[in-house]
Amino acid sequence: ITKCFASQVGYAKSLIGRFVEDAKVHKLGMSPTPCVANFTPKPDDDQVGTLDCRMHNGGLWHLARGTRFELLQAVGITSRYLDKWTRRNDRQLTRIFEYLNGTIEFGHEMTVANGDFETLNQMTYIDADMGGCPETKRSTTETIAMVVGPCGSMATLDASARRQGSSAPST
Repeated sequence: ITKCFASQVGYAKSLIGRFVEDAKVHKLGMSPTPCVANFTPKPDDDQVGTLDCRMHNGGLWHLARGTRFELLQAVGITSRYLDKWTRRNDRQLTRIFEYLNGTIEFGHEMTVANGDFETLNQMTYIDADMGGCPETKRSTTETIAMVVGPCGSMATLDASARRQGSSAPST
């Protein structure tokens, strides 16, 4: 079995450095989850945000699409608000960076077993959060495409998260 570990530690550190400078914080905390849904409302939530949202979201998208697939949904949620960025979104973005700060060494491991080169299969997994968007009640669908082999090979090829265009009750 051959294992390959891909990470973007240097890039993640540079993103965190830019965020800390932009947010004007001396020390960034650590969050156990990148989840940005269901934040407790605060009085200043509707005020215009102060962070450079496009720069930070763009950097996080690159990181999430490359090696940090667990960030896709959280970054997707914050990206919905780039044109109407608020203090609430500043707090959400801070949560993502706190999670990134605590998991800086995380990456993506791929495993290839010697006997699997002729028998690899593509598997696609799909999940949805069932009406998880508080504003529209639409679901976010997440997909992950992998190659899997009978001898233990496994590698993620792609992952995505996207809010569904419409919602309807199932019957």
